[in-house]
Amino acid sequence: MADEFMALECSDSVPVSTPLRRAVRDLRAVLPAGWRVDVVASGDPAHRGAPVVRALPATD
Repeated sequence: MADEFMALECSDSVPVSTPLRRAVRDLRAVLPAGWRVDVVASGDPAHRGAPVVRALPATD
């Protein structure tokens, strides 16, 4: 499928593929209310800045 190879731009300028966006959407659907899911550039040099998903709990 062509859309699997499209690179989309996340809010913090990290290129995000369509499958990664779907994974984020699915994760948001199952997390409790208030949790935040972000896609950020990896700080690990072994990943060469590849995007990673970060889930942060609510800060109540």
